[in-house]
Amino acid sequence: VLAMHRAKYLAGNLASHLANHRASGDQKLLFTTFTTNLALDIEDGLKSICSPEQMQRIDIINLDALVFRLLKARRYEHEIAFDFEAKCASTWEAAMVDFDLGLGVSREFVRDEFEQVVLAQGLATRDDYREAPRRGRGVVLSRKKRDALWEIFEDYRLQLSAKGLKEPDDAYRDACHLLEDEGRPPYTHAVIDETQDFGPQALRLIRALVPSGPNDLMFVGDGHQRIYAKNKATMSRCGIDIRGRAKKLYL
Repeated sequence: VLAMHRAKYLAGNLASHLANHRASGDQKLLFTTFTTNLALDIEDGLKSICSPEQMQRIDIINLDALVFRLLKARRYEHEIAFDFEAKCASTWEAAMVDFDLGLGVSREFVRDEFEQVVLAQGLATRDDYREAPRRGRGVVLSRKKRDALWEIFEDYRLQLSAKGLKEPDDAYRDACHLLEDEGRPPYTHAVIDETQDFGPQALRLIRALVPSGPNDLMFVGDGHQRIYAKNKATMSRCGIDIRGRAKKLYL
Protein backbone atom coordinates (compact mmCIF):
# COMPACT_ATOMS: atom_id res chain seq x y z
CA VAL A 1 0.00 0.00 0.00
CA LEU A 2 2.83 2.38 0.86
CA ALA A 3 4.52 1.58 -2.45
CA MET A 4 1.34 2.27 -4.42
CA HIS A 5 0.85 5.66 -2.77
CA ARG A 6 4.50 6.48 -3.45
CA ALA A 7 4.01 5.59 -7.12
CA LYS A 8 0.91 7.80 -7.27
CA TYR A 9 2.83 10.73 -5.79
CA LEU A 10 5.78 10.36 -8.18
CA ALA A 11 3.53 9.88 -11.21
CA GLY A 12 1.61 13.00 -10.24
CA ASN A 13 4.85 14.97 -10.09
CA LEU A 14 5.86 13.64 -13.51
CA ALA A 15 2.53 14.59 -15.05
CA SER A 16 2.68 18.10 -13.54
CA HIS A 17 6.26 18.64 -14.66
CA LEU A 18 5.49 17.60 -18.23
CA ALA A 19 2.40 19.80 -18.34
CA ASN A 20 4.16 22.87 -16.89
CA HIS A 21 7.22 22.56 -19.10
CA ARG A 22 5.47 21.23 -22.20
CA ALA A 23 8.07 18.49 -22.20
CA SER A 24 7.97 15.28 -24.21
CA GLY A 25 5.65 12.66 -22.80
CA ASP A 26 8.00 9.69 -22.68
CA GLN A 27 9.04 9.97 -19.04
CA LYS A 28 7.66 7.06 -17.03
CA LEU A 29 7.85 5.38 -13.65
CA LEU A 30 8.44 1.64 -13.31
CA PHE A 31 6.45 -0.31 -10.72
CA THR A 32 7.81 -3.84 -10.67
CA THR A 33 7.46 -6.92 -8.52
CA PHE A 34 8.32 -10.60 -8.78
CA THR A 35 5.18 -12.42 -9.95
CA THR A 36 2.68 -11.75 -12.70
CA ASN A 37 -0.35 -12.13 -10.45
CA LEU A 38 0.95 -9.60 -7.95
CA ALA A 39 1.66 -7.12 -10.74
CA LEU A 40 -1.98 -7.47 -11.85
CA ASP A 41 -3.20 -6.92 -8.27
CA ILE A 42 -1.02 -3.82 -7.96
CA GLU A 43 -2.38 -2.46 -11.24
CA ASP A 44 -5.94 -2.85 -9.95
CA GLY A 45 -4.97 -1.11 -6.72
CA LEU A 46 -3.31 1.80 -8.52
CA LYS A 47 -6.33 2.27 -10.78
CA SER A 48 -8.44 2.77 -7.66
CA ILE A 49 -6.30 5.66 -6.36
CA CYS A 50 -4.69 7.21 -9.47
CA SER A 51 -6.07 9.51 -12.15
CA PRO A 52 -5.91 8.41 -15.81
CA GLU A 53 -3.05 10.88 -16.33
CA GLN A 54 -1.09 9.35 -13.45
CA MET A 55 -1.72 5.82 -14.71
CA GLN A 56 -0.28 6.79 -18.11
CA ARG A 57 2.99 7.59 -16.32
CA ILE A 58 3.28 4.19 -14.54
CA ASP A 59 4.54 1.03 -16.21
CA ILE A 60 3.38 -1.90 -14.05
CA ILE A 61 5.05 -5.20 -14.92
CA ASN A 62 6.79 -8.10 -13.18
CA LEU A 63 10.53 -8.22 -13.72
CA ASP A 64 10.74 -11.37 -15.85
CA ALA A 65 8.19 -9.97 -18.29
CA LEU A 66 10.03 -6.65 -18.35
CA VAL A 67 13.37 -8.32 -19.13
CA PHE A 68 11.74 -10.37 -21.89
CA ARG A 69 10.28 -7.19 -23.40
CA LEU A 70 13.54 -5.23 -23.13
CA LEU A 71 15.63 -7.94 -24.74
CA LYS A 72 13.11 -8.71 -27.49
CA ALA A 73 13.06 -5.03 -28.46
CA ARG A 74 16.84 -5.16 -28.79
CA ARG A 75 16.75 -8.32 -30.95
CA TYR A 76 18.34 -10.49 -28.27
CA GLU A 77 19.14 -13.81 -29.88
CA HIS A 78 18.52 -16.08 -26.88
CA GLU A 79 15.40 -17.36 -25.19
CA ILE A 80 15.34 -16.82 -21.42
CA ALA A 81 15.05 -20.23 -19.77
CA PHE A 82 12.80 -19.38 -16.83
CA ASP A 83 11.97 -23.08 -16.29
CA PHE A 84 15.26 -24.81 -15.45
CA GLU A 85 13.89 -28.34 -15.36
CA ALA A 86 12.17 -28.07 -18.72
CA LYS A 87 14.80 -26.05 -20.56
CA CYS A 88 18.20 -26.50 -18.91
CA ALA A 89 18.37 -29.66 -16.79
CA SER A 90 19.41 -31.99 -19.62
CA THR A 91 22.12 -29.57 -20.75
CA TRP A 92 23.43 -29.32 -17.21
CA GLU A 93 23.63 -33.10 -16.95
CA ALA A 94 25.51 -33.24 -20.26
CA ALA A 95 28.06 -30.75 -18.94
CA MET A 96 28.43 -32.85 -15.79
CA VAL A 97 29.23 -36.08 -17.65
CA ASP A 98 32.96 -35.84 -16.91
CA PHE A 99 32.51 -34.60 -13.33
CA ASP A 100 35.48 -35.75 -11.26
CA LEU A 101 34.52 -37.19 -7.86
CA GLY A 102 38.16 -36.62 -6.87
CA LEU A 103 37.35 -32.93 -6.47
CA GLY A 104 35.86 -33.84 -3.11
CA VAL A 105 32.51 -32.11 -3.66
CA SER A 106 29.08 -33.43 -4.56
CA ARG A 107 27.16 -32.90 -7.77
CA GLU A 108 24.65 -30.84 -5.81
CA PHE A 109 27.47 -28.66 -4.53
CA VAL A 110 28.57 -27.92 -8.12
CA ARG A 111 25.10 -26.73 -9.14
CA ASP A 112 24.82 -24.59 -6.01
CA GLU A 113 28.27 -23.14 -6.71
CA PHE A 114 27.15 -22.13 -10.18
CA GLU A 115 23.94 -20.52 -8.91
CA GLN A 116 25.24 -18.90 -5.72
CA VAL A 117 28.65 -17.72 -6.93
CA VAL A 118 28.89 -17.64 -10.73
CA LEU A 119 25.37 -16.53 -11.66
CA ALA A 120 24.84 -14.37 -8.59
CA GLN A 121 28.03 -12.40 -9.16
CA GLY A 122 27.76 -12.34 -12.95
CA LEU A 123 31.13 -14.03 -13.40
CA ALA A 124 32.09 -14.32 -17.07
CA THR A 125 35.68 -15.60 -17.10
CA ARG A 126 37.92 -18.11 -15.37
CA ASP A 127 39.94 -15.27 -13.83
CA ASP A 128 36.75 -13.71 -12.43
CA TYR A 129 35.90 -17.01 -10.75
CA ARG A 130 39.41 -17.49 -9.40
CA GLU A 131 39.18 -14.17 -7.56
CA ALA A 132 35.50 -14.28 -6.58
CA PRO A 133 34.53 -14.25 -2.89
CA ARG A 134 32.58 -17.34 -1.82
CA ARG A 135 31.24 -16.36 1.59
CA GLY A 136 28.98 -18.95 3.17
CA ARG A 137 29.83 -21.77 0.77
CA GLY A 138 31.44 -23.85 3.54
CA VAL A 139 34.16 -25.45 1.38
CA VAL A 140 37.49 -23.89 0.49
CA LEU A 141 38.40 -24.43 -3.17
CA SER A 142 41.97 -24.30 -4.43
CA ARG A 143 42.75 -22.63 -7.76
CA LYS A 144 43.05 -26.08 -9.34
CA LYS A 145 39.58 -27.08 -8.15
CA ARG A 146 38.10 -23.77 -9.24
CA ASP A 147 39.62 -24.23 -12.69
CA ALA A 148 38.13 -27.73 -12.92
CA LEU A 149 34.70 -26.46 -11.94
CA TRP A 150 34.97 -23.55 -14.36
CA GLU A 151 35.40 -26.00 -17.24
CA ILE A 152 31.99 -27.45 -16.33
CA PHE A 153 30.38 -24.02 -16.00
CA GLU A 154 31.83 -22.77 -19.28
CA ASP A 155 30.84 -25.93 -21.15
CA TYR A 156 27.30 -25.69 -19.78
CA ARG A 157 26.93 -22.08 -20.86
CA LEU A 158 28.29 -22.84 -24.32
CA GLN A 159 25.94 -25.79 -24.80
CA LEU A 160 23.01 -23.74 -23.55
CA SER A 161 23.87 -20.85 -25.84
CA ALA A 162 24.13 -23.21 -28.81
CA LYS A 163 20.49 -24.12 -28.11
CA GLY A 164 19.57 -20.43 -28.08
CA LEU A 165 19.03 -20.36 -24.30
CA LYS A 166 20.25 -18.30 -21.36
CA GLU A 167 19.55 -18.73 -17.67
CA PRO A 168 17.64 -15.72 -16.26
CA ASP A 169 20.57 -14.31 -14.26
CA ASP A 170 22.78 -14.34 -17.36
CA ALA A 171 19.99 -12.68 -19.35
CA TYR A 172 19.66 -9.99 -16.65
CA ARG A 173 23.41 -9.40 -16.88
CA ASP A 174 23.21 -9.08 -20.66
CA ALA A 175 20.30 -6.63 -20.32
CA CYS A 176 22.38 -4.51 -17.92
CA HIS A 177 25.23 -4.34 -20.43
CA LEU A 178 22.87 -3.38 -23.25
CA LEU A 179 21.32 -0.58 -21.18
CA GLU A 180 24.71 0.70 -20.08
CA ASP A 181 25.92 0.74 -23.69
CA GLU A 182 22.86 2.74 -24.74
CA GLY A 183 23.36 5.25 -21.93
CA ARG A 184 19.65 6.12 -21.84
CA PRO A 185 17.87 4.51 -18.88
CA PRO A 186 14.21 4.01 -19.85
CA TYR A 187 12.63 5.17 -16.56
CA THR A 188 12.91 8.24 -14.34
CA HIS A 189 11.83 6.44 -11.13
CA ALA A 190 11.19 2.89 -9.98
CA VAL A 191 9.14 1.43 -7.15
CA ILE A 192 10.00 -2.19 -6.37
CA ASP A 193 7.75 -4.48 -4.34
CA GLU A 194 8.71 -7.86 -2.81
CA THR A 195 12.37 -6.86 -2.90
CA GLN A 196 13.32 -9.89 -0.81
CA ASP A 197 12.70 -12.16 -3.83
CA PHE A 198 15.12 -10.34 -6.15
CA GLY A 199 18.63 -11.74 -6.57
CA PRO A 200 21.81 -9.72 -7.19
CA GLN A 201 21.54 -9.65 -10.99
CA ALA A 202 17.91 -8.52 -10.80
CA LEU A 203 18.86 -5.64 -8.49
CA ARG A 204 21.74 -4.63 -10.77
CA LEU A 205 19.29 -4.55 -13.66
CA ILE A 206 16.88 -2.35 -11.71
CA ARG A 207 19.75 0.03 -10.98
CA ALA A 208 20.53 0.18 -14.72
CA LEU A 209 16.89 0.97 -15.59
CA VAL A 210 16.83 4.28 -13.69
CA PRO A 211 19.43 7.09 -13.63
CA SER A 212 20.81 8.00 -10.20
CA GLY A 213 19.19 11.05 -8.69
CA PRO A 214 16.62 12.28 -6.17
CA ASN A 215 13.72 9.88 -5.61
CA ASP A 216 15.14 7.46 -8.15
CA LEU A 217 14.44 4.12 -6.41
CA MET A 218 12.12 2.90 -3.68
CA PHE A 219 12.26 -0.69 -2.43
CA VAL A 220 9.76 -2.41 -0.16
CA GLY A 221 9.90 -5.96 1.09
CA ASP A 222 9.96 -8.37 4.01
CA GLY A 223 12.96 -10.65 4.44
CA HIS A 224 10.87 -13.12 6.44
CA GLN A 225 8.68 -13.71 3.38
CA ARG A 226 11.48 -14.68 0.99
CA ILE A 227 10.12 -17.38 -1.35
CA TYR A 228 11.80 -17.26 -4.73
CA ALA A 229 15.27 -15.76 -4.27
CA LYS A 230 18.01 -18.40 -4.15
CA ASN A 231 20.70 -15.86 -3.28
CA LYS A 232 20.32 -13.14 -0.70
CA ALA A 233 21.43 -9.90 -2.32
CA THR A 234 23.47 -7.14 -0.72
CA MET A 235 22.22 -3.88 -2.17
CA SER A 236 25.50 -2.01 -1.83
CA ARG A 237 27.20 -4.61 -4.02
CA CYS A 238 24.53 -4.04 -6.67
CA GLY A 239 25.17 -0.30 -6.90
CA ILE A 240 22.30 0.66 -4.58
CA ASP A 241 23.17 2.70 -1.48
CA ILE A 242 20.50 2.67 1.23
CA ARG A 243 22.71 3.64 4.18
CA GLY A 244 20.74 5.95 6.45
CA ARG A 245 17.71 5.73 4.17
CA ALA A 246 16.07 2.46 5.28
CA LYS A 247 12.95 2.34 7.46
CA LYS A 248 11.15 -0.49 9.22
CA LEU A 249 7.37 -0.38 9.23
CA TYR A 250 5.66 -1.84 12.29
CA LEU A 251 2.01 -1.13 11.42
